Amino acid sequence: MLTSVLVVCVLKYAETGSEKPTVKAYAHRGLIENGRLTYEAKFEVPPKFGEIGAVMVENEHHQEMHLADIVLDFPLGSVRFTCNSWVHSKADNPDKRVFFSNKV
Repeated sequence: MLTSVLVVCVLKYAETGSEKPTVKAYAHRGLIENGRLTYEAKFEVPPKFGEIGAVMVENEHHQEMHLADIVLDFPLGSVRFTCNSWVHSKADNPDKRVFFSNKV
């Protein structure tokens, strides 16, 4: 089973005010580190995508899963989303869970 992850830009198109398209990838089961299962996904984020403001997660497993955090690695550094939350199964609820950046 896979978990889909969408990256959402904070900015909108200046000309129209409409939201920029999301970038989607599927997270695949990775390693178990310190007793925690990791998932990894590769994103193709366009150079002018803008600041990342949220991540949407869709759990395609048949049961809920606990999500500790999401780390997006970029050449100039990482962006961390602290989640510490349960994500319901898509079979139970088709809505995606949204996790916002906590930039101040």
